[in-house]
Amino acid sequence: MSGKEAVGGRLDRATTGDRLFFCSYGLFTVMSILMTSFYYGYFEGKMCMWLQIFCLGLLGAYELRNGFLKARNWPAGVVLAALTLLSLRVSLGSITRLVPMMFVYIYCARRIDFERLARFTLKWSLVTVAVVVFSAYLGIIDNVVMYKSHRVRQFLGFRYALYLPGILLNLTLLWVYLRRKTMPIFGVICWGLANWYVYYMTDSRFSFVMAEALLVLGLVMRWLPKLVEKLRPLWALCVPAFVLAGGASLALTWFYDASVTWMRRLNSGLSSRLSLGKASLEKYGVPWFGQEVEWVGNGLDSAGNSVQAPYDYVDSLYVKILQRYGIVFTVVLMVVLTWAMYRLWKKRHYLILLISAAVAAHCILDDLSFALHYNTFWIAMGLAVFAPQRLEQAPAEDPPPKDH
Repeated sequence: MSGKEAVGGRLDRATTGDRLFFCSYGLFTVMSILMTSFYYGYFEGKMCMWLQIFCLGLLGAYELRNGFLKARNWPAGVVLAALTLLSLRVSLGSITRLVPMMFVYIYCARRIDFERLARFTLKWSLVTVAVVVFSAYLGIIDNVVMYKSHRVRQFLGFRYALYLPGILLNLTLLWVYLRRKTMPIFGVICWGLANWYVYYMTDSRFSFVMAEALLVLGLVMRWLPKLVEKLRPLWALCVPAFVLAGGASLALTWFYDASVTWMRRLNSGLSSRLSLGKASLEKYGVPWFGQEVEWVGNGLDSAGNSVQAPYDYVDSLYVKILQRYGIVFTVVLMVVLTWAMYRLWKKRHYLILLISAAVAAHCILDDLSFALHYNTFWIAMGLAVFAPQRLEQAPAEDPPPKDH
């Protein structure tokens, strides 16, 4: 290319350092999505490990080129290095290594405008998802159909029915963010229909409801900007969203008692999430610095086989973080997330704040959001803490990024 890089339909000025980051991030994003599909069988194991190492190598080159060792980078680096090392300590394989790698990308993205990164993510994630879904329809990879009671769920090329809806939810939220100034009705309808179709095929209710609700919320915020600003004190309630959601999830799980009628009914409505979480807490406990834990769910391996063991999967992200990564990791993470939410509120980034609050609530019922290909807004929250100027709307043509 001639000094410019096509990102999401717009030409943005890019330095060689930017290309290093986007090459690494693009490969990581595509690879992460393919790992959730039956294409994972083509690069599972050592190849996947070396691809991840290659991604990190590109990030290392990017950091060295842009002054990684400057003193101004140390505070952010120390916090995210701690989270990276604590999560890496209990990572069992390529899939669980996505979490510590996520923190590395959050740190390295501090020089990248979030709007630019969002366009890039939306573009390449859409292409990757389309390849997987069409491959399933063409018979290139499997399209597993699961029959359970009255529910029929198609996996559409992915290794579990919930994977595609989770990725599509992230793409929908990225589109809402990118079109927050215009929000064309036709686009809203198209994304709404796409989410409905995936819901119809996969029977994934929570992701569908959240996507549709935030599409409507985006329209309201576009049409009534003065009302949004007047409700600023109300948006402050979103600041402790992760602490409140996590506390509610852990309390309901820890104190779950099947003999209490309302708890038993709630557990039934949540597909036994409370009882499974309670059993996990009793079995594995809550360590200070994490432990290697693998729960058995309905997901399939790259060959389409299920794990032949009793189902004990924990869907609540908060319970899983506490048990797998430990108390220290959980406390540090909650402090950072709450500070990020406060900065979003302070800087009046209300849409990202509300999206993040919705993700916090969603994490009570679904653990998938703890990965970049399911929630790109982790990077936005990192920028809110370490480089808030990168959340401002990018101009038509970005100048070369300054060192931060």
